Amino acid sequence: MSTTSSTVVELLIVDLSGSMNEEGGRKWRAARKATTAAVDCIRDGVQFAVIGGRDAAHLVYPAQGLAV
Repeated sequence: MSTTSSTVVELLIVDLSGSMNEEGGRKWRAARKATTAAVDCIRDGVQFAVIGGRDAAHLVYPAQGLAV
């Protein structure tokens, strides 16, 4: 029998393209609210990061590495 260790990592990807500002920014506000709700659901001790992008992906949070 083998024992394996697994690490849980949550990665949130957020669309930051210009179309998110259409409709008076409604899409952007909804994405921000959804991202906040998703972060609130992450269990204590789980590493996570938020990636955002328009035409390329960029680390939004944390400043470097993964947050715990």
